[in-house]
Amino acid sequence: MEIVKTPGRCLLLGLLGLLGCGPASAVPSGRPASAPAIGGASAPAARASPPEPAPPAPRLTLRPPLSAQPDVVVSITPAALVIALRAPAGEPKVVETLARRPGTPPYDYGAFNRALARLVRTRWPDPATRPAETHQITISASPDTTYETVVHVMDAARAVRPGPGVTDAGRVLFPDVVLGVAP
Repeated sequence: MEIVKTPGRCLLLGLLGLLGCGPASAVPSGRPASAPAIGGASAPAARASPPEPAPPAPRLTLRPPLSAQPDVVVSITPAALVIALRAPAGEPKVVETLARRPGTPPYDYGAFNRALARLVRTRWPDPATRPAETHQITISASPDTTYETVVHVMDAARAVRPGPGVTDAGRVLFPDVVLGVAP
């Protein structure tokens, strides 16, 4: 989602369409939007005023994902959370598998966070030299995975959580998420 601001108006571009706001907004057809005044129909102005200069046309800037395919892939399956690294050619290499546990929550999100933190510390020891495109992660969920589980996995993948012996709490892990459906 991106907000494009121009003088006197704004546009919110999202997954479901366009939303214009401000005094000189345009509807998707390009015609000025108008609405009746509160309490009755709109009436023409009593005297003509000089026309306002045309506002600049809204701009839409599309950016590709930071990386075509993130290197780290997490699959949420009915049996486990599976962390894998995407190989240049071939199947992703499984790094760690965290088995589903009975009860609620179904997965140990703390252990998942620690596993991702180990992976990041190993691959990028210095956070200052880690490229931005490596902040992406693909999270694939099986069709029967609950929304709550997906949100917990995304949250645990965002940054290192505080805990005993953790010296880098808050360190960025994978805040940029690409969602998918696991087979």
